[in-house]
Amino acid sequence: MACTLPRLALGARNARIAFLVKERNAAGKLVPVDLTSAATPPGYVTAFFRKPSGAIVSVQCTVETPASSGVARYLTEAGFLDEAGLWEAQAHVHLDGAPTVGRGLFPSDLLEFEVVAQLRPFSPGAATIPLPAAALPLAVPAPTVA
Repeated sequence: MACTLPRLALGARNARIAFLVKERNAAGKLVPVDLTSAATPPGYVTAFFRKPSGAIVSVQCTVETPASSGVARYLTEAGFLDEAGLWEAQAHVHLDGAPTVGRGLFPSDLLEFEVVAQLRPFSPGAATIPLPAAALPLAVPAPTVA
């Protein structure tokens, strides 16, 4: 079965990119990490993005409510999605400022998504055809816990 990557438009603003952070519980089952301690300093969530050119950029994420869901998100800003092609992303959660994996530092799974050129180049002042919000699926959803 072919896997279809999420697609975002080049230059898209407010596209939601969500990261699910998991850990193994005592029974060995993967469960979401409670991100409550990452929602306020000294905890934080950073996402790293590898652009098609290979350049890596980092941004701060927001912990979604409820924090126990293990989901953090980044909403793209103007100029962020500036290269068409395959992007990779991974969030790193720092709980209470602790620096080691498994002891306060939790990486998310690696996400891949494609950034594609607009169907019609945008030029200020040009006539545009408005699309309803439902027709703009600008999101990379968080994976589900297996």
